[in-house]
Amino acid sequence: MIEFEFLIYVLTPLIVLHEAGHYLWARRFGVPVRRASLFFNFGFTLIKYNPATGRVALISRKRQVDVDYDNGVSMHAMGEWALISFQLTRPYVDDGLISPTGWLVPARGTLFKAVTVKQLPPDTLPRWRHTEYCLGFLPLGGYITFNPDELERRSTTQQLLINAGGLMVNLLITIVGMAAAVILANNGSDHAAVSISYQYALVSFLLFGLNVLPLAGLDGGNIIRNIASYFVNVESSNVFRNLYNMMAIVTVFLIFGCPGLVNRVYDFFGELFFDIFRMFVH
Repeated sequence: MIEFEFLIYVLTPLIVLHEAGHYLWARRFGVPVRRASLFFNFGFTLIKYNPATGRVALISRKRQVDVDYDNGVSMHAMGEWALISFQLTRPYVDDGLISPTGWLVPARGTLFKAVTVKQLPPDTLPRWRHTEYCLGFLPLGGYITFNPDELERRSTTQQLLINAGGLMVNLLITIVGMAAAVILANNGSDHAAVSISYQYALVSFLLFGLNVLPLAGLDGGNIIRNIASYFVNVESSNVFRNLYNMMAIVTVFLIFGCPGLVNRVYDFFGELFFDIFRMFVH
């Protein structure tokens, strides 16, 4: 069971920084970020804010709905059910971003306007307003999603940097945290201060290890595909596909079949990093 203090003060900031690494590299290469979510959401989302429409939705999920007009004409469209929905900022109606298409009647008698969102040129709408910001209900991570077409147009090296951005941040926090722990320990600081720095470094390294796993949807899986694409066509190579699937199966077996071994590996690397920094930091 995850303790509330650990979730708020340790895990959540590290998750935000990890996803910020992906976000900043995507912005660097001009890849639009469609959604940035803290924690996971399966089926519904606790809080969602769309800067383009200025709309905030609490406890919402997307679904197919019928949009009825006053003249009796109806259309089938993708709408969103929300327990509570309100406008936080001005929508970009004047800029041609949003065009009303009717009224939705989702549930509990709540009424809100159905809209069709159109893509604007990047110089018309600030980039951060292209991203939908969410808070999920499962406090075990976070994610961002890119525009897949724009991502595919980037070079392999740029895609690799975007996919590895979060891992870079994790390694940087691990190095800084370990160095701080060693410096505090050498200066005779309070044990609690040393422990906090060490914990941040170790949890950051844990996030690095989880995300570097060669599984589809994780950073490690994407990075392996990017690296392999330098040498083979990953979409058509049966050899790559078989090796990738084998790595994924072995990884899942180690995680669920040998949890004790995984814990010992992390403890070993944590102590190793601490000893290495102690040698160089005085």
